[in-house]
Amino acid sequence: MKGNKVIATPSQVGPGGTVTVKYWGAPPEGTGVIGMYGMNRPDKFYLQMVPIGSKNCGSLTFELPNSAGQYDFRMFRSAITDVGQGAYQILGQSNAVTVS
Repeated sequence: MKGNKVIATPSQVGPGGTVTVKYWGAPPEGTGVIGMYGMNRPDKFYLQMVPIGSKNCGSLTFELPNSAGQYDFRMFRSAITDVGQGAYQILGQSNAVTVS
Protein backbone atom coordinates (compact mmCIF):
# COMPACT_ATOMS: atom_id res chain seq x y z
CA MET A 1 0.00 0.00 0.00
CA LYS A 2 1.33 3.44 -0.90
CA GLY A 3 0.99 6.61 1.13
CA ASN A 4 0.44 7.10 4.83
CA LYS A 5 -2.49 5.59 6.65
CA VAL A 6 -3.54 4.87 10.23
CA ILE A 7 -6.58 2.68 10.98
CA ALA A 8 -7.93 1.81 14.44
CA THR A 9 -10.22 -1.20 15.02
CA PRO A 10 -12.72 -1.75 16.45
CA SER A 11 -14.32 1.69 16.28
CA GLN A 12 -16.25 1.21 19.54
CA VAL A 13 -15.00 -0.34 22.80
CA GLY A 14 -15.94 -0.43 26.45
CA PRO A 15 -14.00 1.52 29.09
CA GLY A 16 -10.41 0.25 29.29
CA GLY A 17 -10.88 -1.76 26.08
CA THR A 18 -8.14 -2.37 23.55
CA VAL A 19 -7.80 -1.38 19.90
CA THR A 20 -5.41 -2.45 17.19
CA VAL A 21 -3.83 0.40 15.26
CA LYS A 22 -2.49 -0.54 11.81
CA TYR A 23 -0.19 1.88 10.03
CA TRP A 24 1.50 2.33 6.64
CA GLY A 25 4.06 4.88 5.52
CA ALA A 26 6.23 5.18 8.63
CA PRO A 27 9.48 7.13 8.08
CA PRO A 28 12.39 4.87 7.04
CA GLU A 29 14.83 6.56 9.42
CA GLY A 30 13.13 4.83 12.37
CA THR A 31 12.02 7.98 14.16
CA GLY A 32 8.26 7.45 13.76
CA VAL A 33 5.82 7.49 16.66
CA ILE A 34 2.09 6.91 17.07
CA GLY A 35 0.19 8.80 19.74
CA MET A 36 -3.23 8.27 21.27
CA TYR A 37 -5.34 11.41 21.71
CA GLY A 38 -8.72 12.58 22.86
CA MET A 39 -10.47 13.84 19.73
CA ASN A 40 -9.60 17.46 18.94
CA ARG A 41 -6.69 17.57 21.43
CA PRO A 42 -3.63 19.45 20.14
CA ASP A 43 -0.79 17.22 18.93
CA LYS A 44 1.46 18.03 21.88
CA PHE A 45 -1.09 16.74 24.44
CA TYR A 46 -0.99 13.00 23.76
CA LEU A 47 -2.34 10.43 26.21
CA GLN A 48 0.21 7.81 25.16
CA MET A 49 3.09 7.85 22.63
CA VAL A 50 4.73 4.72 21.19
CA PRO A 51 7.82 4.57 18.94
CA ILE A 52 7.28 2.45 15.81
CA GLY A 53 10.88 1.90 14.71
CA SER A 54 11.95 1.60 11.08
CA LYS A 55 9.24 -0.78 9.81
CA ASN A 56 7.27 0.93 7.03
CA CYS A 57 4.06 -0.74 8.20
CA GLY A 58 2.80 -2.74 11.15
CA SER A 59 0.33 -2.73 14.01
CA LEU A 60 0.23 -1.76 17.67
CA THR A 61 -2.24 -2.46 20.45
CA PHE A 62 -3.42 0.36 22.72
CA GLU A 63 -5.50 0.19 25.88
CA LEU A 64 -8.05 2.99 25.90
CA PRO A 65 -8.91 5.08 28.96
CA ASN A 66 -11.81 4.27 31.26
CA SER A 67 -13.33 7.66 30.44
CA ALA A 68 -16.15 7.68 27.90
CA GLY A 69 -15.44 9.77 24.82
CA GLN A 70 -13.83 9.69 21.40
CA TYR A 71 -10.16 9.04 20.76
CA ASP A 72 -7.90 8.95 17.70
CA PHE A 73 -4.37 7.86 16.82
CA ARG A 74 -1.81 9.99 14.99
CA MET A 75 1.42 8.98 13.30
CA PHE A 76 4.28 11.49 13.30
CA ARG A 77 7.69 11.57 11.62
CA SER A 78 9.22 11.97 15.09
CA ALA A 79 8.17 13.01 18.57
CA ILE A 80 9.71 16.47 18.06
CA THR A 81 10.86 17.74 14.66
CA ASP A 82 14.26 19.33 14.08
CA VAL A 83 12.62 22.58 13.07
CA GLY A 84 13.46 23.89 16.55
CA GLN A 85 9.94 24.95 17.41
CA GLY A 86 8.83 21.66 18.92
CA ALA A 87 6.17 21.17 16.24
CA TYR A 88 5.09 17.66 15.29
CA GLN A 89 5.07 16.61 11.63
CA ILE A 90 1.92 14.51 11.21
CA LEU A 91 1.95 11.69 8.67
CA GLY A 92 -1.52 10.22 9.27
CA GLN A 93 -4.54 10.27 11.56
CA SER A 94 -6.92 7.42 12.33
CA ASN A 95 -10.65 7.18 12.41
CA ALA A 96 -12.36 7.96 15.74
CA VAL A 97 -12.72 5.25 18.38
CA THR A 98 -15.63 5.66 20.80
CA VAL A 99 -15.36 4.50 24.41
CA SER A 100 -18.83 3.98 25.89
